[in-house]
Amino acid sequence: MYTYFIFPVFLLCCCVNAGAQNIDSLLAVYRQADPQEKLYIHFDKNYYNPGETIWFKAYIFDGLERALSAKNFYAELADEAGNVISRVTAPVGESSAAGSITLAPGLTKNMLYFRAYTSAMLNGDTNFIFVKPIRIITAAKTVKSKQPSITSIAFLPEGGDMIAGIASVLAFKATDANGLPVNAKGYIKASDGTKTGDFITVHDGMGWFKIEPVRGQTYTAVWKDESGKEYTNTLPAVKNEGISLQVSDAKDNKKFILQRSDNVNDDENHCALLLI
Repeated sequence: MYTYFIFPVFLLCCCVNAGAQNIDSLLAVYRQADPQEKLYIHFDKNYYNPGETIWFKAYIFDGLERALSAKNFYAELADEAGNVISRVTAPVGESSAAGSITLAPGLTKNMLYFRAYTSAMLNGDTNFIFVKPIRIITAAKTVKSKQPSITSIAFLPEGGDMIAGIASVLAFKATDANGLPVNAKGYIKASDGTKTGDFITVHDGMGWFKIEPVRGQTYTAVWKDESGKEYTNTLPAVKNEGISLQVSDAKDNKKFILQRSDNVNDDENHCALLLI
């Protein structure tokens, strides 16, 4: 048997208000001691022709606040092999920067990558460096080249893990070789050969389905891309015990649902409540 915890957001806020203030204070101290800058960039178009100019504007943040220490913004345009085609440097004012890169008229690449960063980002976690694929509409003979196939599909359990005996939501995202979203559909089967359900992308290569994993079983996704090519991927490993968090919509608020396996003690469950 499993224990269910259902409580609305306003009760949660009342119970952990003091703890949340302490956590916020600790996060503020951490951000001040080791700030991590992030970039948000928007472009004038979704795709470009050779010879056109890519216009962009960047916003620089430190956590949820505007970054005040950044002085310069750096951007590069590179091809699929990582060769840098163009570079631009722009001054930062009011935590933002703007600029442009003009494409060569004879450009034959149909995909380029826009890479942007600040000096602080190079000195910190480079996973936060901004990278965006840019589509280039080239001549017809280039467009006829073979389109990239799907190379990966990622499965993301709600709450972080698949736990035996607990029904949970499993989100997924399918992408091609360039990291762009694509459509996919397939089904899930257990290691004993049982088919447990179907799935299909809903928007931008993403979708979700429900699954209740069984102890001792492993699960595999069998799916096809837009061209009909079939793939198989192993789902995340099933944990024999643990606590699962789910979030659902309720009238005028959100509802948090905690489910635990019966071999999880009350102390572990209490820790999970404090983390929320």
